[in-house]
Amino acid sequence: MSAPHAQPAHVASSPDIVHFVGELTPVVLSYLQPAAQALDRAGFQQHIVVVSASPTPLPVSDFGSRTQLSWVTSPSRFNRWVSGLSTLTGLLKPLPPAGVHLHGFIPFCLGGMSLRREGYTGHIYYSPHGSRAHGKLGLLGSLAYSLVSPWIGGNSFLVIADSAGDPANKLPGHSDVVEIVGTPISEAYFETEHIEAPEAIVVGGSSEATAADVNAFCQMTVMMPRTTQNGTRVRYFWTGPVLPEQEAVLKAAEIERVAPSDQTARIELLSMAWLFLAPISGRGYPLPLAQAMACGVPCVAVDAPEHRALIRHGADGLLFQAAKQGLAQATELLETTDRRQALGRMAAVRIQSTRTRSAFETQVVPLYKDSASDLKARAATPS
Repeated sequence: MSAPHAQPAHVASSPDIVHFVGELTPVVLSYLQPAAQALDRAGFQQHIVVVSASPTPLPVSDFGSRTQLSWVTSPSRFNRWVSGLSTLTGLLKPLPPAGVHLHGFIPFCLGGMSLRREGYTGHIYYSPHGSRAHGKLGLLGSLAYSLVSPWIGGNSFLVIADSAGDPANKLPGHSDVVEIVGTPISEAYFETEHIEAPEAIVVGGSSEATAADVNAFCQMTVMMPRTTQNGTRVRYFWTGPVLPEQEAVLKAAEIERVAPSDQTARIELLSMAWLFLAPISGRGYPLPLAQAMACGVPCVAVDAPEHRALIRHGADGLLFQAAKQGLAQATELLETTDRRQALGRMAAVRIQSTRTRSAFETQVVPLYKDSASDLKARAATPS
C-alpha cells in the first residue's frame, strides 16, 4: 500500500481562505474554480486541499495566481482522509485562515470536527454540491448533519447552495443561513450563435457517469421518432460521461456520442441542436441543462427541484412529471419550429441574466465579507 501524497503540504504564508474538498467532480469544480478565481481577483490568498483517489492534480493556475493547491492522494480511502485532515489542520498554524470552505458532505463532517477540535474560531462555509447525503440518503444525511453542525456551531457558519432546488435548502435548523449562488456557465456557451442543423438533433447529457442517467435517456429516445412528419431525419446524441457497461446500451439505442471532455465539440453540437432532454434529475446543479439553455437550445426536463430552479415551465422550457407527458412534449416540439425556437431564445435570455461569470462574482465575493473584515483586522494587528 502506497503512502498518501500531498503536494505541496505547506505554504510560505498563512492563507486567507482554505477550501477542503473531496473528489473534484464536475459539479464541485463548476463552483470551486470560478469561486477561487473570483476571490483571487478580490485579493484573497487561498489554499485548496483536495483529497482524491486520482493521482493527477490540476494545474494550480486554474484557480488563480494567489492560490496554492495540496493534492492528497492514496489508494486507501482511510489513509488519504487522515493525510488530508493533517494537511488541513497544518494550515491553521501559525496564523489561522479567516475562513474555511468545506465542499461536500464528507469534508464537512470530518473537516468540521477537526476544525472544532483544533479550536478554530474563524468562519466556516459549507457547500453540499448535490451530495447524496441530502438527496437519496436524505434521512441518514439529515441525522448526521444534525449531529455534526451543532458541534461546530460555535463558529460563524454559512451554507452556500448551488441553486434554489438544492436539498441543502431544507437542512434541519439552518433555513436562515443558506445562501443561493448561481453556478456560472463558461462564456464560450453564451458566445455561440444558435442555428438549427438541417437534420433534427436531440441531445442529452449528465455531469457524472451513472447508469440511471443513460438508461433514462435511452428509454425515452427509443420511443421518439427517427424522422419528423415532413421526413427530416432525427439524430440522438449523449454528451455526458459513460460507464463502460453502458456503451452497448447507447449503441443499441442508436445514440451517438460526443466526449464530455471535448468542450468545443459539445458547444458546436448544442449550437445546432433542436432539443435537449433531461428525463432524470441527477446530483446537484444540472450543469449540462444550463449549458444547453445558454446556447439557446429548448429543453424538456423532468419536473424536479433542480430543474425548476432553471426552467419556468412554458416560458423558457418545458417540465414533465410522467415520461409519457415528456415524450409528447418533445415530439411536439420537433414538429413546431416557431414554438421550439421561441423557447430556445427565452432559455438563453434567462441563463444570460443569472448565470454569467460577472453575476456569479457579484454574488459570491460578498459572502466572504465577514472573512474579509477579519483579514483587515488581522493585518492591522502586530505579529
